[in-house]
Amino acid sequence: MTEKILEEIAAYAGMRVAADMATVDYDQMRQMALNLPIGHHHFREALTGDRLSLICEIRKSDPEKGLLVRGLDHVRKAMQYQAAGADAVSCVTEPKWYLGSEDLFTDIQNRITLPMLRRDFVVDAYQIYQARIMGADAVNLICGLMDAFTLGYYQDICGELGMDAVIMADNAEEVRMAVWSGAKIICLPGVRDADGGIDIEAVGALKALIPEEVPVIAETADISAEDISRLKALGICAVLVTERLMKADHPEEIIRPLAF
Repeated sequence: MTEKILEEIAAYAGMRVAADMATVDYDQMRQMALNLPIGHHHFREALTGDRLSLICEIRKSDPEKGLLVRGLDHVRKAMQYQAAGADAVSCVTEPKWYLGSEDLFTDIQNRITLPMLRRDFVVDAYQIYQARIMGADAVNLICGLMDAFTLGYYQDICGELGMDAVIMADNAEEVRMAVWSGAKIICLPGVRDADGGIDIEAVGALKALIPEEVPVIAETADISAEDISRLKALGICAVLVTERLMKADHPEEIIRPLAF
């Protein structure tokens, strides 16, 4: 994703927050979230098994690739992920470029038992409290949208709510920022090759900058059994798979051979 597109999406996210606050203000949203039972870090737990965990994503569209699938039955897709052996589900809720929504997230959350990551463009703490009310087990925080102090503050909020923060770091500088901020989970979305697949060499270079005790997720549009083996050898704990699963009529045929 280009810096220009990221800035546009972030600016729109700020407008969304302002509109939501006109209905439920910050203090109300925060108190509603704090009144819920504290979460149990189910998302992080899903990343700590013996095998490399699979996080399967729901996203209707992409700002660079356009519409990924027509007539998406998002609940059916998520249930296919679960039945095939996925360890967690990521759901993009950004509405303008990704065609996501809070309703889309909660529809899925009400029908599956897997831990769920609310994936969006967090520009205000309000969105973290909002995610907790939606039933999210985790939220993503993008290094490119904030400074290290804000990143640490948002992680503290997640901890207070019993949620996990997945820190998205695209390059070495952002990985160092994530580590400095106290990140407990780091995702590497910028490790794709020219075809959108996984760049193993890039993964290894960034993984070397991260403490061993911090779970690391590699993000990719596509994945193979060979990739899984190589990522596991590098100490990667999970892979987040995006476009290929969305485009597949039978994602279970892709997931089952990888769930080993």
